[in-house]
Amino acid sequence: MRRLSIVLLFLWGCGRDPEPPPAPPPPLQPPKPVVVTRVLPAPQERLAFAREDGLWTVSSDGADLTRIVPPTCPDASEPCWAPDRRWIAFTAALDPEANLYPRNIFVARPDGSELRQVTPTARAGGPPDDVSKGIVRGRAIVAGQASSRPAPGLSVTAYGLRRAEKTDADGNFQTYLPVGGGWVKLSGRVDERPVLATRFVTPTEGRITDLKDVAVTPGGDDVPSAPAWSSDGKQLIYVLRHSLLDLKVGAPRTTLRRIGIDGSGDETIVSFAMSSIIAGPVVRGDSAWCKMSEGGIVRIDLKSKAVAELRPVGISAPDALAVSPDGLAAATMVMDASGGRSIVLVRKDSVETFATFKPGEASPHALDFSPDGGRLVLDRHGADGKSSLWILTLATKTLAPLLDPGSSPVWHGR
Repeated sequence: MRRLSIVLLFLWGCGRDPEPPPAPPPPLQPPKPVVVTRVLPAPQERLAFAREDGLWTVSSDGADLTRIVPPTCPDASEPCWAPDRRWIAFTAALDPEANLYPRNIFVARPDGSELRQVTPTARAGGPPDDVSKGIVRGRAIVAGQASSRPAPGLSVTAYGLRRAEKTDADGNFQTYLPVGGGWVKLSGRVDERPVLATRFVTPTEGRITDLKDVAVTPGGDDVPSAPAWSSDGKQLIYVLRHSLLDLKVGAPRTTLRRIGIDGSGDETIVSFAMSSIIAGPVVRGDSAWCKMSEGGIVRIDLKSKAVAELRPVGISAPDALAVSPDGLAAATMVMDASGGRSIVLVRKDSVETFATFKPGEASPHALDFSPDGGRLVLDRHGADGKSSLWILTLATKTLAPLLDPGSSPVWHGR
């Protein structure tokens, strides 16, 4: 019996299929690369400046010269870097006949893309061409002591329209405004004198808004200028320069204003009737620094809207202002009795001269500090109208040419 069991086991084993060999392990796959999505930091040593053919940027060693705003945006000047260095604000005279002001403030990317106008807009972004509009009518008049008379031939500019109209022989005009609201501007000359009137109107769709008689008065255009970014990069601080033609006693000569970069929230910070802002503003933190026509540098608290500090120093013609990144020192221009000009550094308790330019010698019109506070970039303008950019090293008080032509230089990287 035992022998029979052994034979059966032998026969059962011989009838089975052989076991397959174990499968080889799968090949090793290389690890997938880790993709990190991040915004690369902006370069630290870059300057923006103006030329007759647009706005340009350049490295602090004079390399990589790049035009960012072309001549199609005429008379671009006064560039200013945003705190994150990914926007530039500037002024230009684009479409002056279709705007409230002959010059306006714009913002654009450092490569010139995403160009948009900031001042003035009645609402963010401006109206599209197909937005609902209302009819606005009125009559331009010149008011006299005893009677008034029509003002024919005046230009009628309206917010959102691409071309200006004219008042007829009786001073009548008709234009169109977005239902959301906008401005109407009457301008021209009466008796060989420039006249002006503006009205802000909110029309109703399908109805006529009658302004009736609109009295024009002697005066010229106000001009927004010198934009400077707020510390959070959401607003622009700028100077509104008022026309001095027939300026009434007590009326402001310049006004420091604040506006959102989308054109919203335009408001007055402080107005100056007895003096004018001749350089600045320069914003550091919650303060805006300005050079005034009586020769003082003022620091304005942007929260309280009050003058918080005054540093007497003297004036120059032309003048300029720069403030160190830490806000402790201001660089500006002074002029002696012979007409010579100097760059001085003004601290709370001292004034130090760093460069002097003889009468008739090409002298600066604009200054700005380097990100480390150790240098100044400046433009120099000669009597022949030629301009050039220079670097002033404060530690050695040495001037070195950067390139030409160029004006209104600003240094980014703070």
